[in-house]
Amino acid sequence: MVAKYLIVFFLGPNVALHCCFTFSTRMVAKEQIRSYSITGRHCSKSAVLFVMMSGSYICVNPKLFWAQKIMKDLDKKRF
Repeated sequence: MVAKYLIVFFLGPNVALHCCFTFSTRMVAKEQIRSYSITGRHCSKSAVLFVMMSGSYICVNPKLFWAQKIMKDLDKKRF
């Protein structure tokens, strides 16, 4: 599920105020992702919110291996 019009407030480093209720079922190429955040404890589901190069957002299950690898790669780029 890709949200085209979504306002996201960040609570701190990599923590989003937005909650995800469904996960995307498609794998996303690392080159298409600008950054990410993790949903906060206020959300019923833990999720990764990927910010795409296009400016859209995609919710992904944080337990997926490919999502974890992308987050790790983005963290390396950041520092």
